Amino acid sequence: MTDDDQRDLFARHLLLCKEVLYDPFSPGVAFSLRGLYVSIQPLDDIGYPFAFEQIAVFAQLFGDPGEYRVWVEAYLLDENHDNGERVLKQGPVSVRVRPGRFLEGIDIRLREVAFPRPGLYEFVLRRDGFDEALITERLLLKE
Repeated sequence: MTDDDQRDLFARHLLLCKEVLYDPFSPGVAFSLRGLYVSIQPLDDIGYPFAFEQIAVFAQLFGDPGEYRVWVEAYLLDENHDNGERVLKQGPVSVRVRPGRFLEGIDIRLREVAFPRPGLYEFVLRRDGFDEALITERLLLKE
């Protein structure tokens, strides 16, 4: 077990959107989210399956200072809204948490996200090497 394995890492506010904008010259308002996704529906008559060109994943991380590697996964949940079929796994992405337990905003760009059919999808942010989710968010895909 390495020192990194024993560090605490936490997350909050996992959000899915069209774009995360970052302004390094406005530290008080550094991140802006554009096009927040609550549900998605194909825009044509073709329907499912379809692929979204890009989904931006925004989260806030905090915990022990250090470098961490995180993954994003997505699952199509069954009719009971659990035990899903994994449809996406992207990563790892290296993220850094600064001393002082600051919140660190992260922006992970998912490319060509395929949705096989309508239903409830759960997006999961995981720390590399750990089974437990840091945080989850659900997204409804309509007919």
